[in-house]
Amino acid sequence: MTIRAAVLCDETGCDAVFATTERLARYELISEAHADGWASTNKTGHWTNQCPDHIN
Repeated sequence: MTIRAAVLCDETGCDAVFATTERLARYELISEAHADGWASTNKTGHWTNQCPDHIN
């Protein structure tokens, strides 16, 4: 299996990864991660990704 793109959880100490084998544009990858329960938040102009275990 070849991983084409991935989203990493930005929470300290978390090693969760959302990965796909498809060739996706960045917005498509983020859209699929969100559909799978991931979240992205913008804190003072810096985007962070959270896996489903870290969504408040």
